[in-house]
Amino acid sequence: GMYIQLTESGTFSLRGSNFKRNEDDGIGFATDGHGLNVVDGQQFVVEDTKIAASGHANLLIGGQLGQDQSVELTGVDASGSAGRSGIRYHGTGGKNSIVIKNCEATQNDDYGFELAGESVQIENTQASENGDGSLQLKDIERDTATITNSF
Repeated sequence: GMYIQLTESGTFSLRGSNFKRNEDDGIGFATDGHGLNVVDGQQFVVEDTKIAASGHANLLIGGQLGQDQSVELTGVDASGSAGRSGIRYHGTGGKNSIVIKNCEATQNDDYGFELAGESVQIENTQASENGDGSLQLKDIERDTATITNSF
């Protein structure tokens, strides 16, 4: 997999990539076994990317406590995580906004989507056959999120 640490005000953008069979090396570092692990930064944009068969979360995004972050995922397929959720956003306790469109998270060990954040918008997204369910929202109730044509 790939681990990327940004500066506090950094921006991460990825389009048209494929990550498959990302294994944990057994040493136990937080970076091991994730398909794509991005930390810190203010804005994350991932488009048209497939991340599959990871030992932990296929896509893991996090940041510094209190930091404001924006996450935009479009056309991401995160399937087959053996040890965590397909897409996992830790959140920071700051003002966090998440927009997910036309994504798929299936056959993951935990949730399809495990998301923290005060503003969550999900459109035309599928999540099925996940061990713990399609969606877990950590900071808001499901009826507070904007979810259309999804799950």
